[in-house]
Amino acid sequence: MSRIPVADGRFAQVAGFTMTYDDAGTAQVVDNAGTVLTPGTRVQSVVLDDGTVIVQNGVVVPGPAISVATNDFSARGGDQWPFRGLPFTTVGKTYQQALADYLTLDLAGLISSAEYPEGGEGRIVQL
Repeated sequence: MSRIPVADGRFAQVAGFTMTYDDAGTAQVVDNAGTVLTPGTRVQSVVLDDGTVIVQNGVVVPGPAISVATNDFSARGGDQWPFRGLPFTTVGKTYQQALADYLTLDLAGLISSAEYPEGGEGRIVQL
């Protein structure tokens, strides 16, 4: 019996910049401790909406530090996001509490399979 590959997360929801990448490039490989085992070559450019260049021709451009807004799961290295122990401040609620509030307050604890079909059919469409 053949196995169907299973996605392992790491699909960022991003805003505030434009990124170009080459999916034929080498994928970065990171171990569970966040150590880069194989540097990646896929990301070619990252430009903030204000025009600040962060990555050019696949190389990080020297410059001042930037602030990143994310959830505490990612900031703590969840799904192997490479924050690598950088300090962060949780503002408001953790993602766990926000989800719990949404489920109990907004959905009254009811989640229908019609709204969230298995596999997410129809929510992300490849062109």
